[in-house]
Amino acid sequence: MEIPKIITALIEAQNEHNRNAFTDLFTEHAIVTDENQTYIGKTEIQQWNADTNNKYNTALEIKEYTHTEDKDILTVLVSGNFPGSPIIMDYHLHFENDKIAKLIIK
Repeated sequence: MEIPKIITALIEAQNEHNRNAFTDLFTEHAIVTDENQTYIGKTEIQQWNADTNNKYNTALEIKEYTHTEDKDILTVLVSGNFPGSPIIMDYHLHFENDKIAKLIIK
């Protein structure tokens, strides 16, 4: 399974809880949807990432990566301080100019 550099950088930034490095991977007006909430733009995404890390101490492990013409899905094992940890989740990704433009976590 060949993983794009941006995905490995996303996992690394998340697991180091480096919200600046994490946010740098997104476009200026990127959209993230997680737990039925939507965050728009780097400022909101950075705050969401910081809040999530503080609340759950989240770590990710890549399980599968699928790239097709119209979608990219990253399947991760998510562990942290939450009931049921660890769980498998899918990160649905859309890219623009080598940055993440949209991330939907399911």
